[in-house]
Amino acid sequence: MTLLPQVRSQLDSAAHRQAARDGRRHGTLGVARRPRRRRLTLGAVATVAAVVLAVGVGVGAIALLSHHDRPATSQPPQPSVTATSTSSTTDLRSIARYAASQFAVFARPQTAKDRSLVAAAREAVKRGGLGGGLKGQLDGLIPSLTRYTQTLPDGREAFLAVYDPASVLPPRARAHLPLPDIFIAGPVIVQPDGTWTDGQPLDAPKGGTSSRAAYITARTGGQACSLDTYTAIVPNRVARIRWQFGRQDRLGYVFKGPLTVNFIIHDNLGVATIPERASCDRPAAVTLYGDSGQVLSQTGSTRNLDRITRPVNHGNPFGYQQLLHRP
Repeated sequence: MTLLPQVRSQLDSAAHRQAARDGRRHGTLGVARRPRRRRLTLGAVATVAAVVLAVGVGVGAIALLSHHDRPATSQPPQPSVTATSTSSTTDLRSIARYAASQFAVFARPQTAKDRSLVAAAREAVKRGGLGGGLKGQLDGLIPSLTRYTQTLPDGREAFLAVYDPASVLPPRARAHLPLPDIFIAGPVIVQPDGTWTDGQPLDAPKGGTSSRAAYITARTGGQACSLDTYTAIVPNRVARIRWQFGRQDRLGYVFKGPLTVNFIIHDNLGVATIPERASCDRPAAVTLYGDSGQVLSQTGSTRNLDRITRPVNHGNPFGYQQLLHRP
């Protein structure tokens, strides 16, 4: 049978289309073709980049923290703080407990007058013309361990203060020495209006002491002094001190006669003004008395208080007053 040319053309076109479809499904010659690769979109690329960046930041942070927490190999580990010693971080609570156990003045609560020391000292330095301000005067002072003890006849106020050992001693000493050996206490005498009277407007001698050390120092006549002012820290049992000076002092200066000085202890601190003596003269005899008047200790001798020996110093023992004293 002969087909019309139009019908044949349509059948040929349909056959070619079917063959093309079969070829795309099975590949040419009936062989299964490879699956077509998918193209990455812009959104997919951005997601992958963000994940990689986050992972990199996390790894870098972990490495940095690991390096920061690793101890330096050149520095040995510091000893820990104990109740009887201090390290680079001073245990101020241990110092406060020790101070209260040794001196009754630190066992009582701190008052507003006790806390006035720093402000009074700052005013005294300002008005008294002491150059440098408070620098070096009250370095290391522990504000909670200041106690007012008495007001002197010339208006000066006497305090007893404790200092942080870290302000004086190196870390090695603080770590290995017991607390009694590094305990630092001292009198602070301040004239709030800044005037120069029987002493300078601010005087803050320091010295390590314990109750036993204070007793030994007091009974042998040891003291701190500035111009005509003498101070001594004493243990709880001592209520009064008597100093007896010879006519001639240890530097050879000769005075009008022997001198006896009695002063009362206020809150573990004794302060005496002795204008008749050259600064820092040591007594020839010392007597310590208790609360009821009993003699606790007596050292030195009073037999040769009027004796003069050679060499005699003919200089002026009060020359320091012209150099330092400012009326």
